[in-house]
Amino acid sequence: SLDESPALTVLNRLFVHAEAVTVDEAARVLSPLKPDELIHSGLLHQDGNLVQSLLQAQSYQGLIFFSDFRHHEHAEDWVLPVGPSGKHLAEITIRRPVQSALDLGCGCGLQSLLTAQHCTQVTATDINPRALAMTRLNADLNGASNIELLEGSYLEPVKGSQFDLILAN
Repeated sequence: SLDESPALTVLNRLFVHAEAVTVDEAARVLSPLKPDELIHSGLLHQDGNLVQSLLQAQSYQGLIFFSDFRHHEHAEDWVLPVGPSGKHLAEITIRRPVQSALDLGCGCGLQSLLTAQHCTQVTATDINPRALAMTRLNADLNGASNIELLEGSYLEPVKGSQFDLILAN
């Protein structure tokens, strides 16, 4: 296997393996972002001279997705990472241009972001406010501005609405 660059090694330790790195290591690889800003935003946690990511990062189909690490899966507001079932739904979804789509139970926003590439307006719903916040973070990070977020259970937030495409993982 190819040797990873030192920067990639630090990023993998932080955002893939949930390991702590020194503030200086984080500052080097995250520049121009500053560790203090990321600590204040809630992405990183500082303990002395070490920082640790509170969210994991994954790449799928050229997009970046933040979600919770698996070791938080017992939390009531846990946001599932991109996984096999989400990838399977993404692969079998017919990608044709449509006006409106619904991502029911959006989680970290995988289906919403993929659908936003071929849809005029995506509505993403979830009962978990953290999932909606994660979808917004991921939409902003990936430049998707055509996603509306609605909190609520199942079809409740979109009662009376019609969609050209409905996705539910």
